[in-house]
Amino acid sequence: MSRNQHKVTVILVNMGGPETLEEIKPFLLNLFNDPDIIDIPGGRLFRPLLARWIVYRRLPEVTENFKQIGGGSPLLKISQEQADALRDALAAEFDEVDVRLAMRYSKPFSEEAIQGIPPDHRIVVLPLYPQFSTTTTGSSFKELFRVASQNGHNPDRFIWIRDYHDHPLFIDAWVRLIQETMDTMPEEFRHRAPILFSAHGVPVSVIERGDPYEEQIKRGVERICQQLGVPNPVHITYQSKVGRAQWLEPSTEEMLEQLGHAGEKAVIVVPISFVSEHSETLYELDIMLKDIARDAGIEHYYRVPTFNARKEYIQTLKQVVMDHVQ
Repeated sequence: MSRNQHKVTVILVNMGGPETLEEIKPFLLNLFNDPDIIDIPGGRLFRPLLARWIVYRRLPEVTENFKQIGGGSPLLKISQEQADALRDALAAEFDEVDVRLAMRYSKPFSEEAIQGIPPDHRIVVLPLYPQFSTTTTGSSFKELFRVASQNGHNPDRFIWIRDYHDHPLFIDAWVRLIQETMDTMPEEFRHRAPILFSAHGVPVSVIERGDPYEEQIKRGVERICQQLGVPNPVHITYQSKVGRAQWLEPSTEEMLEQLGHAGEKAVIVVPISFVSEHSETLYELDIMLKDIARDAGIEHYYRVPTFNARKEYIQTLKQVVMDHVQ
């Protein structure tokens, strides 16, 4: 394949995460002060106050959770590995290529990502969120658009990639990971254990405003199951609820309890909306929800890993970039 004559900078956007216990508080303050996360009347005035109150209430529990996974999130390290691998994968296609990170709630922020991009580079913004939601990709896009505009760039000329939830390579990658996990299971459970596709939840009010996240989760799961071709029962569930508002249901916790009380002894959990290991997989899925499953009588709990920098995922990102640039 001939080299593409374009020069390109790819900006990978993600939420970020605290690498140390000391970084937890500023990370949470940034998270809960985001209007795309907490949308309230008079938000500019009251949201910072509400964010501080939420953090005050949640900080001890969240800190204890992070202590159980080593004292910090590996998300930044893994995201950098993904960026480096994608840069290597794209090197054969462009005269010049750079891949940078723009985290939403922790360093490196958008200001750092946008600095020093050569003026002759095309800029591609690629989320490490496979499914689009205004609370994730949408918030990151808004922030990067604002920062780019203030730093002499014309973000209208950027290539903004909204999602790749049903890209054939993305589906292939999940099918391979799930199959690898199923191959490790005893024969008695392999093709009968329920498969739970656990996604990060969002408030129902977000979906009612037209957010495509729930439908994209469903569409991706449908295509994975069609290709996987196994008879296991399938459930889409949601995790990580915060606050008292109504969120997408059923929750992963409720489904695990329901299945355990119904006599199921094994489950397969697929973190369908996550591409990197971090607190919501390493603590929530591997510790908290695993304990809930065992308390409900589920003796065999199989959690499919996330992609991290696996070749299949990097090839997915590469092809998504190439599809949009070309």
